[in-house]
Amino acid sequence: MVISIIIVVYKVERMLVDQGNLVNVLFWPAIQKLGFSESSLEECLGMLIGFTGEQVKIRGVINLETILDMSSTMKVVKMRFMVVNIPTSYNVIFDRLALNRLWAIVSIAYLCMKYLVDNLVGVIQADQRIARRCYDEKLDPRFDREDARLQSDEDLKEVQVGLESHQRTKIEASLDVIMEGELVRLLKENRDTFAWTLADMSGIDLGFLFHRLSISLGGCLVSQKKRRLGEEKKKAIKVETAKLL
Repeated sequence: MVISIIIVVYKVERMLVDQGNLVNVLFWPAIQKLGFSESSLEECLGMLIGFTGEQVKIRGVINLETILDMSSTMKVVKMRFMVVNIPTSYNVIFDRLALNRLWAIVSIAYLCMKYLVDNLVGVIQADQRIARRCYDEKLDPRFDREDARLQSDEDLKEVQVGLESHQRTKIEASLDVIMEGELVRLLKENRDTFAWTLADMSGIDLGFLFHRLSISLGGCLVSQKKRRLGEEKKKAIKVETAKLL
């Protein structure tokens, strides 16, 4: 659920209420906009570990006055936030302990958070418009990441692994001399794991190795219509096909 709160004297939107989180998180871009710098943070040498095991360095810790609502049910508490610097569509994450401290409960069905203030009950409604925007930004594929596509043949080089001339394999061409030497040595020590011919794969069922093509004897022969290509395209196709062979 995404809501808005007031931290110090500023309204902060894009606050995710996460009942499964164990710490309050304030992201670095948000703390900069609040007017705080690195010197305002208490040193923290720990790491935050996510559900899938990924680790994020904690940049520091800060205690900030947090205000819920500005009406008759206003509640002011001092919250301790872990500050991290990672790409995200949120500014703040409220944890489970913060909800306990606020005597707050979250209703997903009604998209609201209720909390106790003396003898009154305060209500903060979720902002669906901002929640949708955060969700869309989270799914936006336009972010920097390592290209996981297969490398082209131009980025690879052949090295001799086995004793025969045809027993070769390819490694990355941009490796430094020491790394390349270690990799080639490792490949040569484990050359018996390579299968250069079918004879090297003894014990495998031939029914698994060979493909059986079923043909209907009564069917009519059909040939695919030939595509007419220009000379430039023909040359480009030959070059790309040769790389795959």
